[in-house]
Amino acid sequence: MQNQSLPTSPLHKRNKGLSYKWMVVIVAIFGTLMSAVDKTIINIAIPQIQHAFGADLHNVQWVATSYLLAAGIGVPATPFFANTLGVKRFYLVSIALFTSASILCGLSWNLPLLIILRFVQGLSEAGLIPMSLAMIFRAFPPGERGLANGVFGIPVLLAPVLGPTLGGYLISLVNWRLIFFINVPVGIAGLLLTFFALHEEPLEERPSFDVPGFLLVAASVSLVLYALSQASVDGWTSITVVGLLSFGLLLLGVFGVQEMRLIHRGKQPLLDLRLFTNAAFSSATLAAMLVYFAMYGGLLLIPVYLQELRGLSALAAGILLLPQGLVMMITLAIGGVLVDRFGGKVVTILGLLLFGFSNWQLSFLTLHTSLGWFQVLMMFRGTSIGLILQPLQVVAMSEIRAAQMPLATALNTVLGTVTSSLGIAVLATVVQSRTADHVRQLVGQTLQRLPAGIIQQQAAVLAMQDAFFITTIMVGVALFATLFVREKRPMRRHAVTVTAADSMESAEEDE
Repeated sequence: MQNQSLPTSPLHKRNKGLSYKWMVVIVAIFGTLMSAVDKTIINIAIPQIQHAFGADLHNVQWVATSYLLAAGIGVPATPFFANTLGVKRFYLVSIALFTSASILCGLSWNLPLLIILRFVQGLSEAGLIPMSLAMIFRAFPPGERGLANGVFGIPVLLAPVLGPTLGGYLISLVNWRLIFFINVPVGIAGLLLTFFALHEEPLEERPSFDVPGFLLVAASVSLVLYALSQASVDGWTSITVVGLLSFGLLLLGVFGVQEMRLIHRGKQPLLDLRLFTNAAFSSATLAAMLVYFAMYGGLLLIPVYLQELRGLSALAAGILLLPQGLVMMITLAIGGVLVDRFGGKVVTILGLLLFGFSNWQLSFLTLHTSLGWFQVLMMFRGTSIGLILQPLQVVAMSEIRAAQMPLATALNTVLGTVTSSLGIAVLATVVQSRTADHVRQLVGQTLQRLPAGIIQQQAAVLAMQDAFFITTIMVGVALFATLFVREKRPMRRHAVTVTAADSMESAEEDE
């Protein structure tokens, strides 16, 4: 690669000792940190938002679900906008929109408006994570991607450390609205770094946008999510739930046919379903989807358990969850090196075993479970997630060509975000519907003389046991899928330790 293709921004000129590939990582960290914090900080505020708007878990869960749904819907369009606007411009627009939506979320005066603004936040986030990953995977050779992903993930995984604790502090200090305003300084820093440190990397072709495919996938996913969320109100066998769910799945099938038709005609599909013919990609992506389902569903329920059922304040709950984020951050750093040395499959299996154990133990939660043991389970959970998500991503991309990276990261991300929103919607529905079932059962037993509040609490914790049992099954299926991954480990071109003093010539060669 010739020198004229390198960035000519002032910031780049002042950092000649820092290779461009590591500048990409730094910029990606600042650009995505606010979205990562936003995903975790919102969960600690769910009980407060319930009380502020007088809503139940069924309605409030849409504050989290709408965000993930929008991100999942928006991700398939990111390759088109990245190729039309350029990666740098698209990244700048995404950060600016996310920051603006964060301010408006903090000013919202009712729950429907907050849900709509969270949807806008999710749409803007759709351009952040996939483009960050695509830039990193394009900038680094295969043998260094585990390390690069680990370095990228360490600051981003500060989100689970900072999110619950910082959110709890802000809620206790002022109120839940303040959690959205902390995105503003991070967003401004991300804008400045992106503008001065990145250069455009125009792609070879500008694909057309698959409008019918986009509308089909957006409608199908929205209908399925809405049907699942309504099950707690109308029942799983109601005409509304069954009808919407069936129609949504039908549209999803039509979407698959539409995409294959475009591929057969030699046109650019919204999502390149041919990637599923790659065994490593399909197996690792399936496992990651199941893990996202269990992880995000649990992230919604855990603060509710601590605050609503155990009586902890938002700050106390955040502090209790702090070690989980710390061990997750440490494990991610270790996991990145282990992936480069032993491969992603071995590391992932270890993480899934630990994740399955922690979810299985959470299925035995009671109103009197030791908070010390609960914290240990949270640390197990954090450790396991650090050993799962990044290695699975490396495995999924291990046989993907550089030209396919944007499409592969887009498909991987949309499936992860949609599955995350499904996990929240399904587990919230399970808890709400099963709570009502357990109340009826408890009233008919010897507990009928107890106060209604005690019965409601006991029923809620039994419903959470049911939800975590479902996540345990999901993790078991993910483990089964991972066992069949045939990983192709690339030969490393560089040592594991890559310093900031890498020469610019080395960066050019890697690109």
